[in-house]
Amino acid sequence: MEIKITQQKNLSETDVWEVVKEWYTRGMYAPILQDHNGFDLEEICNDAIEMLNDNREKTVKDKTIKDQAKVIKEIWDELQALKRVLIDDHPSTWRDIQTKLPSCVQQE
Repeated sequence: MEIKITQQKNLSETDVWEVVKEWYTRGMYAPILQDHNGFDLEEICNDAIEMLNDNREKTVKDKTIKDQAKVIKEIWDELQALKRVLIDDHPSTWRDIQTKLPSCVQQE
């Protein structure tokens, strides 16, 4: 069974790009390497690293939003029950709360 060196060394894709960039910028390969658009290897590495970091941040942000949505969903019924108690049993308190809420969330 073949094991990739990236797995053996536990390297992420970003780690690999960083190693290539370091290797290239320290002159370990003398010729200048460029793609068909004229970008050299350092620029290509920087772009790849930036894209991977942006994707990682987006993934973390998406997970945070999903986690928050899950919490809201889990407590939604309880919040609605508490609201109902306020409206039915403590209407003056509910009105006071309503005056403090932004207009976009005010109801009943």
